[in-house]
Amino acid sequence: MLHRLEQTSLHQTLKTIYSGQWETIFNALLKPKMNVLRPNRFKEFDSNLSSYYSMDPASIIAAYCACVRPSDLVLDMCSSPGGKALILAEQLVLGDIIESHPSPRGGFLIVNELSRIRRKKLLDVLKEYVPLD
Repeated sequence: MLHRLEQTSLHQTLKTIYSGQWETIFNALLKPKMNVLRPNRFKEFDSNLSSYYSMDPASIIAAYCACVRPSDLVLDMCSSPGGKALILAEQLVLGDIIESHPSPRGGFLIVNELSRIRRKKLLDVLKEYVPLD
């Protein structure tokens, strides 16, 4: 589909908007999707939880850019499939990976997903990766 984009007026419009950057952006869109396996930090507390979660690196970056602290109230507006929510939950419960001193606990994570199908996926992921208590 993206290869056909080159022959459209949209391609020309985007080329104008992004000027010299468009070719780099377009070529990045053509690359195959890459996921990474991210360790589940909750695993040490419950051996029945899954060990790794496969996710898009952009979701990891987005979750860490939120700079969540254990006392924060966090709303994840587009939570499914659940990778960002897992990282946010870890930060709320366990603190940041590089946290040098403990922060007060008491934060809260609200996950939201409007699509019924995607919401089911989100709930399944949370059950598989986050301890109940």
